[in-house]
Amino acid sequence: VVRCPNLSHRAAAAANVYLPCGYRRWLREHATGFDIVLLQDVYSAVSVLGARAAERAGVPYVLQPLGTLSPAAERGRPLAKRAFLRLWGNRTIARAAALVYSGDAERDEFLEAGARSERLLRLPLPLDLPEATGGDRAAQPTVAFVGRLHAIKRVDALIKAVAIARAEVPSLQLEVVGPGDRVQSELTELATQLGIGDAVHFRGFVTAEEKLRILRSAHVGALLSAGEGLPMAALEAMACGTPMVLSTGCHMPDADGRAGIVVDGSPEAAAGAIVRIVGDPALREQLATGAITFAGSYRAAVVMPQMIAALEQLAR
Repeated sequence: VVRCPNLSHRAAAAANVYLPCGYRRWLREHATGFDIVLLQDVYSAVSVLGARAAERAGVPYVLQPLGTLSPAAERGRPLAKRAFLRLWGNRTIARAAALVYSGDAERDEFLEAGARSERLLRLPLPLDLPEATGGDRAAQPTVAFVGRLHAIKRVDALIKAVAIARAEVPSLQLEVVGPGDRVQSELTELATQLGIGDAVHFRGFVTAEEKLRILRSAHVGALLSAGEGLPMAALEAMACGTPMVLSTGCHMPDADGRAGIVVDGSPEAAAGAIVRIVGDPALREQLATGAITFAGSYRAAVVMPQMIAALEQLAR
């Protein structure tokens, strides 16, 4: 591990402007000593300087942007991202020995950025996911949301969905786990206006153990996000054996019917999926089993041998 302090920690924290002191010099002195370079970022000097140093050294490099490539408006800072791609990022993509993606949506993002299809390599992310313990579900039918309370997560749509679903499942509860005090006050008011204030429980930031307890006890998890790279919270829930209701913005179409139900993100569609899963124990059990298998393909013990083999082949 080589640490290069940022020229300005404030700029890095506030605007993702990373200017690591000594990084260029270290690359110049050491790049030739490697068989392959793995870049896990696009929009930074760390990525650009790493790619250019690898080129000069004649060392192949692999780009794995971890779901951050898209310059779509809902993913934030679209103008800055498009400008960065034109100035530096497109060259990084064009000259990579391989471009690693984890799902069809990320593959499409590469192609839209002009990537050559023969250089695309599908590999799930190697994640440290929880184990399914097979514990009891909550006494009342429960939906769980885990994530920061931000507009892109569309927790307001989920609250509306729960309000609709309670017409058929009156005892339905919603557990909301994640930080965001300012947004939480608005969501609390919305739940009260919809008459379900007593059914929506805001837990704020909780310990990892408490988060897993909530995921394991929920009958269904839900994420109606407008846009996700790779929804970690959804995979954690699946690994716990909790089926998910996902919006198309979560970019997990292959989870539909296997690990949960994918909907268009509207409160009405989400409510229908929630009622369907909660009200059909056989379907819920089928999806729970499928969710464990689906998440299992992302476990580090499964993915890392694939990653090592791919990097060794590229290095040769």
